[in-house]
Amino acid sequence: ALSMDGCSSHEYAQILEPDPGWRMRQGVALSLKALAPVLRAREQLPVVFAFLKRSLADEHEVVAQEMVESGRTIIEKQSAPTEMVGILMPMLEAFLAEPATTETHDRVRQGIVLYMGSLAKHIPSDDARVLQVVSRLVDALGTPSEVVQRTVAQSLAMLLSAPAAKPLGAKILETLRTTLLSTPKYAARRGAAFGLAGVVKGLGITSLKQHGVMLALQAAVEDKKRGELVTNAREGALQAFECLTEMLGRLFEPYVITILPLLLTSVADGAGGVRHAAVSASQRIMGKLSAQGVKMVLPSLLQALEEEKWRTKHAAVELLGAMAYCAPKQLSNTLPQVVPALTEVLTHPHPKVKESANLALKSIGSVIRNPEIALLVPTLLQALSEPAAHTADALDALAHCQFEHCVDPPSLALIVPVLHRGLRERGAHAKRKTSHITGNMCSLLAERKDIVPYMPLLLPALKGVLLDPIPEVRSTGAKALGRLCAGLGEEHFPELLPWLIAGLGNRDSAVERVGAAQGLAEVLSALGDGKVAAMLPELIDGSTSDSPTVREGYALLWVHLVLVLGPRFEQHLPAVLPLMLNGLADEAEPVRDASMHAAMTVIATYLEVAAGLLLPPLQAGLVEENYRIRQSSVELLGDLMLRLTNKQSMVVLEHGQPQDSSSLIATIPIEGQHELLSALYVARNDASVTVRQAASGVWKGLVSNTPRTLRIILPSLTNLLISGLSSDNGDKQQAAARAMGEVVGKLGERVLPVLIPILQRGLREGDTARRAGVCLGLAELMAAVGREQVGQFLDGLVSVVRTGLCDDEPCVYEAAARSFSMLQRLIGSQAVHEIIPSMLHYLRSSNPAEVLMGQRGLREVVAQRPAAVVPYLVPKLCISPVTLANARALEAVATVADEALHNHLDVILPALMQEMYLEAELTPEGNTQNIELRDTLLAAAEAVVLAVHEEGLHLLFSTLFSTIGHKSKPHLRVASATLLSSLCAKSSLDLNVFTAQIMETFITMFHAPQPPVVRAGWAALEQLIKGLPKERYVLHVGWMREKLLAAGDEHRSAQLSSGVPRSEPITLPGLCLTKGLSPFLAVYLHVLMTGSGELREVAAAALGEAISLTSAAALKPFVIQITGPLIRIVGDRFLSGVKAAILHTLTLLIDKGAVLLKPFVPQLQTTFVKALSDSTKRVRMHGARALAKLVLLSARVEPLVNELQNVLLGAETAVQYSVLVALAGVLRNVTKAVSSELLNKVQTAAAERLLVDDEGINMAAASLLGACGCWCEAAAITDLAEHATVDTGEWKGQLAELQVHLALLRSLSAQQLHPIFPTLLTSAQQAAASDRIDLRQPAAHALVRVAAAMSEPEKMDEAGAHELGEGSEEQLAQAAAAAVPQCLLDTLVSLLTDHVAEVRVSALHAVKQLAHLRPVLLYANKGYAASVVLPSIIMLCQDKRNTLLQNSAQRSLMHVLRSCSWDSIDCMPKQVSSEVAMYCSDFVRRSYKRLVAMESEAEYSDEDPC
Repeated sequence: ALSMDGCSSHEYAQILEPDPGWRMRQGVALSLKALAPVLRAREQLPVVFAFLKRSLADEHEVVAQEMVESGRTIIEKQSAPTEMVGILMPMLEAFLAEPATTETHDRVRQGIVLYMGSLAKHIPSDDARVLQVVSRLVDALGTPSEVVQRTVAQSLAMLLSAPAAKPLGAKILETLRTTLLSTPKYAARRGAAFGLAGVVKGLGITSLKQHGVMLALQAAVEDKKRGELVTNAREGALQAFECLTEMLGRLFEPYVITILPLLLTSVADGAGGVRHAAVSASQRIMGKLSAQGVKMVLPSLLQALEEEKWRTKHAAVELLGAMAYCAPKQLSNTLPQVVPALTEVLTHPHPKVKESANLALKSIGSVIRNPEIALLVPTLLQALSEPAAHTADALDALAHCQFEHCVDPPSLALIVPVLHRGLRERGAHAKRKTSHITGNMCSLLAERKDIVPYMPLLLPALKGVLLDPIPEVRSTGAKALGRLCAGLGEEHFPELLPWLIAGLGNRDSAVERVGAAQGLAEVLSALGDGKVAAMLPELIDGSTSDSPTVREGYALLWVHLVLVLGPRFEQHLPAVLPLMLNGLADEAEPVRDASMHAAMTVIATYLEVAAGLLLPPLQAGLVEENYRIRQSSVELLGDLMLRLTNKQSMVVLEHGQPQDSSSLIATIPIEGQHELLSALYVARNDASVTVRQAASGVWKGLVSNTPRTLRIILPSLTNLLISGLSSDNGDKQQAAARAMGEVVGKLGERVLPVLIPILQRGLREGDTARRAGVCLGLAELMAAVGREQVGQFLDGLVSVVRTGLCDDEPCVYEAAARSFSMLQRLIGSQAVHEIIPSMLHYLRSSNPAEVLMGQRGLREVVAQRPAAVVPYLVPKLCISPVTLANARALEAVATVADEALHNHLDVILPALMQEMYLEAELTPEGNTQNIELRDTLLAAAEAVVLAVHEEGLHLLFSTLFSTIGHKSKPHLRVASATLLSSLCAKSSLDLNVFTAQIMETFITMFHAPQPPVVRAGWAALEQLIKGLPKERYVLHVGWMREKLLAAGDEHRSAQLSSGVPRSEPITLPGLCLTKGLSPFLAVYLHVLMTGSGELREVAAAALGEAISLTSAAALKPFVIQITGPLIRIVGDRFLSGVKAAILHTLTLLIDKGAVLLKPFVPQLQTTFVKALSDSTKRVRMHGARALAKLVLLSARVEPLVNELQNVLLGAETAVQYSVLVALAGVLRNVTKAVSSELLNKVQTAAAERLLVDDEGINMAAASLLGACGCWCEAAAITDLAEHATVDTGEWKGQLAELQVHLALLRSLSAQQLHPIFPTLLTSAQQAAASDRIDLRQPAAHALVRVAAAMSEPEKMDEAGAHELGEGSEEQLAQAAAAAVPQCLLDTLVSLLTDHVAEVRVSALHAVKQLAHLRPVLLYANKGYAASVVLPSIIMLCQDKRNTLLQNSAQRSLMHVLRSCSWDSIDCMPKQVSSEVAMYCSDFVRRSYKRLVAMESEAEYSDEDPC
């Protein structure tokens, strides 16, 4: 045959194949290989190997290779190895000894070397030929054939493992290492690398460290010097790493982690040979790694990807790409980490990094075994490299791919990143498609566990899909999760169920709760019915959580469980349906909506069995206490019934009529249908508007003829109504009652004869709930039938109402009261006249039970119709005197009478208080106090007071204030105060408008003459203050102060009018009670601690005034409570007014508290001394006075005097005055003498200040010298004063001396003054005779003081007169008065008639002072002294030109007459002229009493400055 160009077929074959006989030669080689086991060593092997030597030179590569393999097989399978070695060894040596000059000779030598390597395996280890073979093999490593080199290496490993050859190992290693790192020939380096690996394998892995092999190799790789020699060394070292890995396998793994950084560096080397060697080494290493090795290497490579240097990233990518050559098992374990890492690198800006990443992914794709995915590799790689542009294409390709083979791990490694990207796409379509693919992935895998490593990547993305706002996306994501759980099992998702359950209660997003519910339902469905049953208790518990968001999440879960599980969930409905119904009543609207959705889903899913399964709980839900359950039950019941009736009106059949078996409603018995319609009809009258509306809508949809239907179901409806009326639940009773009224209204008179006897019998025979239901039904019945029909049954109805009102149970008599209200509306006052008298009759009973019954009945009746009943009751109950029964009645109705009570307060309260004697001592004589009546009257009055509304407060207070005034009877005042106290304590109304008036009323009672009234006022004020918020105290502190002062003034006037001496201290009875000060103290101290500066001053002054009106005994419990805060406040930086008021209050406390203040003496002393240096005079003077009082409590006076002395020496002029006054007060009141040295210092300081230019300091210094006279001779003081003033020669010196004398007269007793009487008298007379007004004015006071001192009897004479008995003391006093010289009186008269008015006024004040100091001097010797001064005083009284002078003269006259007891002419001695006597008599008649009752500041004009 000829071909197209004309050649024969044989010639054409020769052209196509130059050596067609090579197959025959290959056949010969294969035949020899097959004969290997049977060839005899001695006879046949020499011939065979001679033949093979020639055949190794065959031109055809396949023939030559088969000849090599045949020879090696013959050697390996020889049955007589020892004999074979002896025959072949010389032959092979001879072959190798022949010169090699051509390429054919090289191929022959390569084959011979391979034979030699195979033969070496059969040489005994102790044979000397081993060394010869080793030498030959080492030389053969330079053969440029990798097969030869690998075979030689394997042979060396076997030979050097023999003990005889091991000593050569170190030398061979050194030779090979030198060759490896220094030779320029590639074949030699490659052979040296293989030989090095073979030698290390033969010597053992320890030889790497023992001979420094690794160190040398690492050093060579790390040497970055330029030059061919260094580059060849790096390449050789990397080839050695490759060969070591190949020869040693996993034994070399420990060194892999060490050389990994070198590989990363070398992969990016500038020399191509080095890079190629590094890549080859990497691929070899990755192919040999075990699972543990991969774990060791992978973190370093992944970390290298994070480096910023692109070369490092590039190297890491190259090595990661080499992992495609790992073993399949290791590959599947690494790809979940490698591929995502490579995917991220695809976006790197450097092209080489990006290119290497693409190549690495292609390397992974190249090992894919799934043919379908293999076709999609380009598309997947594009999606990985450019996800934004190609992810959709990849997803479409995966979605439309028809898989006929299982997906292997490499395929999965490329698919998962695409799926991960798809799950995170924004588009809903992409998410749904990706979720669908992800869910089906388990079914495509040969080993489903292959996807487990990708779950940490996919699961968060699927969770995100589950929380997507689009329902379809969530649904697909939930199904994907379910399929994954079904495929992999729950153990691979340990955190999924807890996450989903936690998501059910997510508070931030309703979408997340819905997604969690969908996901959990799909997962539970995937895990099987057993898992659902096991988790159901936990899910049920979650549905009852306290959090509304959690409850909503679980309600949504029931929706999806029903949808997902379908019939599989039917067995759990009995446990879950109650939760749904409870959720329908939840407070949170989202929970109710979700529960309703769940219930609707149940109805739609289980319609065929709904009649038996759902109707009972829904019908029971119609009478639940919670209105939301009732509303939801109505809606669900309507939905179910409409489904059963196919949305048609329901045909209501009577008992015995046949049902249509083809209708679903036929599954419900006729009796059940009647009960259902009855319950629905009652629900139309539910207490809740929403329930009524829902029930009405359902009723209209089911019933077309309501009257006919009611007639048919009346027996069932009646039973249900009675049951509802007898229920304990108020809503049920109300619904039943309304339904009854509606039935009566629609069916008219036909139903009344049946219902009323039932109600009457139920009230007589029924239990508590039934009796209450009867009363409620009665009210509805009356409301429905109207007035005419009620009149027909009035007797029975009134009897029922009266019986119900007298029932013992609250629910019954409350319901009966509603019936009364309806009855009263219908028949008016006739109902009141029929019912009320019976209640009043019970109140008058001696049986406590009947009394209580009457009270309850009245209270309920009044509560229902107060406007109609109260005007009828009040006149009957307030007949005076109010009886016990009437008081009880008033108490009962007061709390419910509402505003109807306001217009009768002025009748009720006075009637109750008229017989209310709350204190036994106020009970009229002859009356026996009835404790029970008193307590009942009080309780009734309190009930009335507390029942008043805000609109009636003005009427209430008007009534109470009218009975609490001082003109009212004491027991009425006490009762009114008690009621006001109760009102303040118990009322919830705002009484702030009346607080001030109430407070004034209570404070006014503090000075009542009757102690019970005082106690009542105090107790009421105490209660009022306790009830006031403390922040309101500041509003009342000024008012309380004002009213307390007014009460004190009124009490003082009353005391003076009753004859109490003016000098007697006045205390307020209310403040003298055991805790009388406490209400004021609470307010004052609070304001002192928290008020403004002005209010603090007011509070401090008010506290001082209250203390002044309190007795020492009553003040005692409060001393410490008051003192501490006052000391703290006075030390702060407040206004001077606050400090002055506090210092004044402390002074009063010292006066009345005395011993109780001793613990505070150091603090008080420091405070008072500090006050002496204050910038305000008022504060300084109060400090000086307080210090003078405090010295009585101090045990150490001398340090105080010394401190004051030092302060005086360094003080400014203004402060000196206060210090001098303080020193004078201290020395005057101190009980223990100070040292003479200190006293002299004080006297000297005072004497030096007698003549300074400040008049106040002059007087204070004189006062201090007078006080010093208490502790030294009076003459010494007068001498000191005279010496200090002698050099002046002016009237000022005389005035200073006179002031010292006056101070002595004020400070010393008569006995102490006796030696200096002449000096004092002379000084006073000289001053009186001076032409200076400044001297004559104090001269009058000095004369009076001298006269008083001279007329004072001696102490011994007084003691003797006291022993003599009555009258002796008076006689002694009159005798002593005779010691006053006439010249003194004459001088005083001259001053009374002085030509200067101011002098005359001072003389008049001096006469008043004499009346206070020594009245006996005026009336002694038949009133001689009085008769001397009276004419001058009367003359001044008659002088109308100067009002001040006239008023002073009249008061002086009043004091003289009172001292002499001259209240008529008959009482005056004869030596008084008739004119004077007549004027005095007329003065007594006209002005005396008025002046006695008045107080004048001028009374104390001669008081010491201290």
